[in-house]
Amino acid sequence: IASGGFMALTSMRAMGEGKMQIYLGTDDEISDNTNIELAIDKDLIGEDSLDKGFSDEEADGILDKFDDLYYGEFWPDNIENVSYKENISQLEYFDIKDYKEDDNIITLDDFYTVENQVIIKLKTDDELKSLWDNFRNLSQIYTSKEKPENGYWVNIPAKRRYINPQVVSQGRVSNLSQKLSKEINDFLNVDFNIWLSGK
Repeated sequence: IASGGFMALTSMRAMGEGKMQIYLGTDDEISDNTNIELAIDKDLIGEDSLDKGFSDEEADGILDKFDDLYYGEFWPDNIENVSYKENISQLEYFDIKDYKEDDNIITLDDFYTVENQVIIKLKTDDELKSLWDNFRNLSQIYTSKEKPENGYWVNIPAKRRYINPQVVSQGRVSNLSQKLSKEINDFLNVDFNIWLSGK
C-alpha cells in the first residue's frame, strides 16, 4: 500500500524535470511541493487523499490518469520539436528486470540518490553486476534501418534539441545567419529512427 502523497510525488517526478520546466516556463528546479500541487491541480489525486493508503487497484487508477497527463497535457508538442511521439518504442519484456525490494539490493529511496551510489549497490548482485560489466565492455555500435532478426537490438526514441537565441530588436539568430539556419535544418532532418546493437 502506498500513500496518496507518495503516488502523487513519484508520478509527477516521472514526468521528467525537463518536461515540467518547459510546461511551467522555468529553468528552476521543480520542488516536491510544486509536484504535489500540480498533481492536485491536474486531478491526478485529491488533496484530501495525500495521507490515505492506496490499494493496488486504486494505484492502477492513478497510473491510468498519469498516462493521460503524460501523453496529453504535458506532452510538449506546442513548445518544442519532439521528434519521437509517433514512433515510441515499447521495451521488450526481457529489457526489464523486475524490481523486488525484498531482494535488499536497492530500495526506492536509492533512486533519489546519485547515479554512482546506485551502481555500487547494483554491483553487489551477481546477475546485475554481470549485466553492468557486459554493458561497460561494449566497444562497437552497430546500426540498422530495419530491425535484424538475430541478436539484441533496441530502437531508442531521440529528442532533437538545439538553441536558437533571440537577439534584442532583431529576432532569432537563425533569421540573421543563413549558415546557422542551414545547420539547424540539417540537424532537424537527421533520421534518428534506427536500430542499435553493441558488441
